[in-house]
Amino acid sequence: MTSLVRAYVSLCFRRPWLVFLALLIPSILAGLYGSKVQLRTSLEDLLPDDAPSVRALEEARSRRGDSEMFTIAVQSPDPLANVRAVDALAAHLRGWDAAEYIEVAQDMSLLRERALLFLPVEDLEQVKATLQRMIRRKLGEANPLFVDLEREDDDDSQDWRHPDAWVHPATRVELGLDEDVFTSFFPFRGSEAGEGAPATGRASLPEAYRDYRISPDGTVALVMVKLRGSSTNMAFAQAAYERGIAAMEAVDLASFHPEMKAEVVGAYRSFLEVRGVAKDVQQATTLAIVLVIVLLVFFFRNLRALVIVLAPLAVGVAWTLGVIELVFGRLNILTAFVFAMLIGMGIDFAIHLYRRIQEEAAAGLSWQEATTFATLKTGRALLTAAMTTVAALLTLVLAHFDGFREFGIACALGILGCFIATLCVVPSLVALTHHFREAKRLAPAHTRQPPPDSARASIRGFFAAVCVLGALSVLLIPRVAFEYDFSRLSGPGSGRTISYGAAVGSTRATAPSVLVAPNVEAMREVHATLRQRLREEDDDIRGFLTIETFLPADMDQRLDLIEDIDEILNRRAVRNIDGEEGEVLDKLRELTQVEAFGEEDLPMWLLRSLRERDGSLGKIGLFYGRFEHSDVHEIADFQERWQVLPTAHGEVLLSNSSFILSDVVRYVQEDGRRLPVYVFGALALLLLLDLRRVTGAALCLAALALASLLTAGLMGLMDIRIGLFNMIVVPMILGIGVDGAIHVYHRYLEVGRRRMAMVLRTTGFAVLAAAITTAAGFVGLLFVSHQGVQTIGTLALLGILSVLIAVLGFLVGGLMLFGRVVDPPPPEQDLDGSSP
Repeated sequence: MTSLVRAYVSLCFRRPWLVFLALLIPSILAGLYGSKVQLRTSLEDLLPDDAPSVRALEEARSRRGDSEMFTIAVQSPDPLANVRAVDALAAHLRGWDAAEYIEVAQDMSLLRERALLFLPVEDLEQVKATLQRMIRRKLGEANPLFVDLEREDDDDSQDWRHPDAWVHPATRVELGLDEDVFTSFFPFRGSEAGEGAPATGRASLPEAYRDYRISPDGTVALVMVKLRGSSTNMAFAQAAYERGIAAMEAVDLASFHPEMKAEVVGAYRSFLEVRGVAKDVQQATTLAIVLVIVLLVFFFRNLRALVIVLAPLAVGVAWTLGVIELVFGRLNILTAFVFAMLIGMGIDFAIHLYRRIQEEAAAGLSWQEATTFATLKTGRALLTAAMTTVAALLTLVLAHFDGFREFGIACALGILGCFIATLCVVPSLVALTHHFREAKRLAPAHTRQPPPDSARASIRGFFAAVCVLGALSVLLIPRVAFEYDFSRLSGPGSGRTISYGAAVGSTRATAPSVLVAPNVEAMREVHATLRQRLREEDDDIRGFLTIETFLPADMDQRLDLIEDIDEILNRRAVRNIDGEEGEVLDKLRELTQVEAFGEEDLPMWLLRSLRERDGSLGKIGLFYGRFEHSDVHEIADFQERWQVLPTAHGEVLLSNSSFILSDVVRYVQEDGRRLPVYVFGALALLLLLDLRRVTGAALCLAALALASLLTAGLMGLMDIRIGLFNMIVVPMILGIGVDGAIHVYHRYLEVGRRRMAMVLRTTGFAVLAAAITTAAGFVGLLFVSHQGVQTIGTLALLGILSVLIAVLGFLVGGLMLFGRVVDPPPPEQDLDGSSP
């Protein structure tokens, strides 16, 4: 290694331009190759393929296809203006090559004409019983001598004007109808429920618009387009979004109503969130670069040092970008911020190496000799520091959570790239810059003079204070909690201003779960289970839609009951009833004139919802659950109860994208319990291999443990929670801590405990500079709009502060108090570091 270093440094000083270009050209090519890497922010991409939520989603997609719809929401106070604007938008979008179909309404004529046939058997029996009670009461009022020979001893107390007297309240939910639509289909509400009141909102629309997708109050209407593409394709999503904007501008919304506004909503707006994250990445990286440059100017105070220290970082980042594109082909929400972190972490190697070169040059060596000597002496510490940091990050490969695994690999590659770039670039740039002009040497450091007693006393006091802080931190650890509320870890959002859920329906949702059954029989059994639990007022169920909803298996039994109702309605005495009751009876007579129907009679919108890619119908259903989509506790509880529904005909899976959050947290927590143990084990092994001293390795590990303790204490004091994003900081904090500990311990081995004050002035200064520049790389994360990424920056800064306290206070103090005494090195040394 000594011969190799000497040969390379000699080549750099003999042929500086050749070496510089040999490094520059491949770095530019790597950067250009990596610049095409794409950003994907979906949490689904961070889970392993065998995660329950991922398997369910893939099963649903493979059989049903992508359910995302390109949606434009129109909003104004005028319902009629809204539906007319929707029509205009639909007409403008019909020439879109990417559109499979456009939907502005859901044809409910089948349900409207055959309403009774969609009522469950128990509801039809209730209709029959209520009808008999109403007729009996009406005939009894008209003729006191009337006797109903079929009268049963039932309850006459319930008012026939109320819909609940005729059908179960859950039936409307089962059919997916808002209350105003439901009561317009059935004649179950009389004057006491508001008959004669002026129609408002959706009810005020002409008959031609009554099936449009519009909210009950009429203020929001939707046009939905099924596209031949996916919203996860950012280029396609952006093109679709821009097509929607162009359509809104073309139809002149103000011509329909002066207060009208419209916007693209739903999945195809998500590219704006990706663009927001990309902007965050750029902002964080730019801020990190600026802060690092300012700090380097402060620490080194000359332009030459700035170039020499920054250039290896630029080369290392370019290599890393190219390797990430080659290995992963994309960036995720975690790896996207690797470069901002590398700016702070990767520059440490160059700071330590060039600072040592300056120090040796100040001692009287030529710049070539100083470069060779510093590379040999500091290179070993740099190698150990790089390997320990890489090892700490590569323990994330053992994580079950793919997000941690990808981040660990990407960041480890970045650290390794910056280390290699430092050893290659710094000697070449020192040679190249001194080829033009000799740099001014630093004033020599008085490394052989023992420190004054006051300095040693200060180090002892600092050591004692750090030990006390560590003891106090133990009391604060119980206050550290896990973050389960993902609304506090969300991204910048898409900027949507129109709330369009009501236009989808009160018993529906914009993101339904998908029921995936092995056969039709299993789906019908699940439907029966859901119906029963809905009638038992299960709070989890908001609504559901299956083959049983619109093609019931007991259709013949329902027809028999409808015939019984029709027979009652056509009795001579009943036909003579007039008034409110007579109007209800006339409507019921119309509804009893029904016949069975089949799949060919179902409306297209329904077939599109329930039909599989192979054309089969009946094994796919939609389930609308009621849970908070940002609360992982609620999601996990809901997932546990509903993800697998057993039946006599096989298991039915429930797929929902929100289950991704639940699985993410579960994997993260499992990894969080294991990975710190792996990290400490890897670091202990590498320290033993490098230092070959059990006491030295133990002291360095004790400093790391103390840094971890201080970090946890600060988190408890400041109420900072551990979570999905900032958990990746843990191995980085340990890696940063071990870097500083290694540099301090290696310098201690050179000079002994009597000169620890000098170690603080030289190596300690480099450790401080490296830590501050590392912190600068994370400061940029504090100003991004993604709240989860902000927590990375916050925890990293606390960790770096704790590392500085532990290394410069505890480790330096411990070595000064308990380390061995080393005789001062002779003033003359060979360039391999050995005494003559």
